[in-house]
Amino acid sequence: MVLSSKEISILVVEDNPGDFFLIQDMLKEEFRLVSIHEARTFAEARMQLESPTQFDTILLDLSLPDASGEKLVEGVLQLAGHTPVIVLTGYGDKGFGIKTLTLGIADYLFKDELTGAQLYKSIAYSIERRRVINELQDSNRRYEAVSKATSDTVWDWDITNDRIQYSTGLDHMFGYASAEVSNIQSWWKQKIHPEDLEKVMNALDEVFEKNATQVQLEYRFQCADGTYKYILDRAVLILDNKDNPVRMIGAMQDISERKKHEIQLENLLNVTRYQNKRLQNFAYIVSHNIRSHSANIIGLVDFIGESKNEDEKRVFFDMLKTSTDKLAQTIENLNEIITIQNDTMQKSPVNLYEEVRKTGDAVNVMISQTQTRLINEIDKSIEVMVVPSYLESILLNMITNAIKYRSPDRDPVIHMYTHREPGYLVLSVQDNGLGIDLDKYGDRIFGMYVTFHNRKDARGFGLYITKNQIEAMEGKIELESKPGEGSIFKIYFQE
Repeated sequence: MVLSSKEISILVVEDNPGDFFLIQDMLKEEFRLVSIHEARTFAEARMQLESPTQFDTILLDLSLPDASGEKLVEGVLQLAGHTPVIVLTGYGDKGFGIKTLTLGIADYLFKDELTGAQLYKSIAYSIERRRVINELQDSNRRYEAVSKATSDTVWDWDITNDRIQYSTGLDHMFGYASAEVSNIQSWWKQKIHPEDLEKVMNALDEVFEKNATQVQLEYRFQCADGTYKYILDRAVLILDNKDNPVRMIGAMQDISERKKHEIQLENLLNVTRYQNKRLQNFAYIVSHNIRSHSANIIGLVDFIGESKNEDEKRVFFDMLKTSTDKLAQTIENLNEIITIQNDTMQKSPVNLYEEVRKTGDAVNVMISQTQTRLINEIDKSIEVMVVPSYLESILLNMITNAIKYRSPDRDPVIHMYTHREPGYLVLSVQDNGLGIDLDKYGDRIFGMYVTFHNRKDARGFGLYITKNQIEAMEGKIELESKPGEGSIFKIYFQE
């Protein structure tokens, strides 16, 4: 029988010459290349073990002239280092032979029944076991070195037995002492932020279902002080020869600083989007509201110029003053939009009845020319919390649109009234105009550049801006309409 092609070196610590020669014969018979060294006392064994010679195995008799028993075993083990020690004992020392296993020997054999095959098997097993142990220790040392060299928390999950081992990074990164850490998976799950837990577990389930070899997760993990850190957890899944998951090894990287910058960037983008919406509203109010006021003023000036009745002129002049006052208020309200703010625009209480009345006065020329009847049935005591410039724009758009898209078959009527629903005051703006085909345009009613009637001055922007302004005030808008019958817009103001 041959252990390997490499010569092995064996130290035989035995004071009985007969036993030594017997062991020597067995070794030479079983091993093709073997170097046998002899020591008859513990002192000689010490000299051999402290010499440069490297031994593959030590065969140790339990009783020497200068040492014996437990003291001898401990002394040889200390000198042997990583070299496996096999104890040779008689039946009388059987109990102690077993005990030596707990001291760290590789094996024990009874001299009285020793055979070459038995000796070979014990030596081969001991050398191979020591090799595996050495490789494992080297691997563990490399693992610890990597763990210390990185700021990540390295972990190793034995899936079969539900055991997780963590590197010292768990202390450095999260502040957990080893005594606080449970090695079962449930401890790790308990530390995941509640808002992230479902996402993480679903991702893990998907990994196991697909037997994916790699996984990468981002979530928040609780520190010992109760705070949370954002981490990037990357791992590899190890399968057995039947493709069953048996192990997962990964590393948790602290990405809190990166997430902080991402959140700051997202906040900056949100502010930019918000400012863009405000600029959009500003442009709309300038182009639509002021244009409506100016058209009304021009019409009144023409009326005054054409009228020869002084009483009639005074009436037109009063109407002109109302229109210019409304224009001045519109321009003043624009300051709220062009003033840079980092949060939402401030809302203030506005009397809804009065605002509808003023809006009607602002377009009285259009109302008069089209013989429109504006019915304001809003309770005079109702106030709504709104951005004044937005409410003005919404009402002006609702009234002018109802007039613009009036039916040619009847005089236009605009009926405005309110009711309450949980959390909202609802303003209804009902007209008897052309109406809108909701089956055709239902999902695009409030889209940008969407028009419903063939009018040259239709730009498809008004309802989009109106919805934008209502939602900016945390409200909503709904529409009921039938072609040829008119429309009811319902505007929900948050209470």
